[in-house]
Amino acid sequence: CKKCGNGKTEDTETCDDGLLVDGDGCSSSCAIESGYTCKNFPPDLTVPNSICKKCGNGKTEDTETCDDG
Repeated sequence: CKKCGNGKTEDTETCDDGLLVDGDGCSSSCAIESGYTCKNFPPDLTVPNSICKKCGNGKTEDTETCDDG
């Protein structure tokens, strides 16, 4: 069975961080939220399947060249 919130990005899901909460980049319906980018990783025991980051959080991450918050 496939399920949103199981930590695996499957079928039509664009992210699945294993949490069914909104506001963390990956919504409760397993869709990337506005303002976020989410990178999907192969299943791993130490990290969630999707890591979501937001421009404007004061941290320069991934492909950002700056982030002053």
